[in-house]
Amino acid sequence: MQRQSVETLAKASWALPLLAFFLNTVASSQGRAIAFAMALVGAGIYLLALICGIIALLMVRKFGKEKILVHAIVGTILSGLLVLLMLGVMILAVAFRASHA
Repeated sequence: MQRQSVETLAKASWALPLLAFFLNTVASSQGRAIAFAMALVGAGIYLLALICGIIALLMVRKFGKEKILVHAIVGTILSGLLVLLMLGVMILAVAFRASHA
């Protein structure tokens, strides 16, 4: 893996969640089925971004901190929080649906 690839992963770790959030926001006004599908796509993007951030953080030792560390930390925290939020919403939705079935 080259340094430029690791820098790209670090930047992707914070840029991808912003893209997914935007897509989910736009899709939420398009109907229930589309909003649900985009929520699943968004969850996948959040997970992908989290993986990118973790890989970038693991590569800091090899390539140094410059242009990698801050992007990777911000992206990993942002993606991690969004993944936890999505899991929480999904768990609450399942629990709500089960209690009203």
